[in-house]
Amino acid sequence: MNLIIREDMTVDSVTVAEQCAIEHRAALQLLKTHRAKLESKFGGIAFEMRKGEKLPQGGFAKATRIAHALTEALSTPHRKFCLTSAARAGVPILQMPDGSLGLKKGMRK
Repeated sequence: MNLIIREDMTVDSVTVAEQCAIEHRAALQLLKTHRAKLESKFGGIAFEMRKGEKLPQGGFAKATRIAHALTEALSTPHRKFCLTSAARAGVPILQMPDGSLGLKKGMRK
């Protein structure tokens, strides 16, 4: 099986965390832990601060640090780290027929 990686496809750390049913904070911690290995193999990771949501009483919620524009090549191993983390937390993980990993239906937060 040939793996085709498209560099023009990107995803952010919030989306990866949602897909893996883990907290965004945990996804960022996994990126931090494996950053040197991921960057040496797949290139740099860009981070940004995303403004918090507007609060009803005025002002804004705390800003969130996210990793953005993760390429498919970079997000695939990061997603596997996140799914492993989810499995350790007791979230049921399935191995798909194509060899990829995913969550059982209805198990996302």
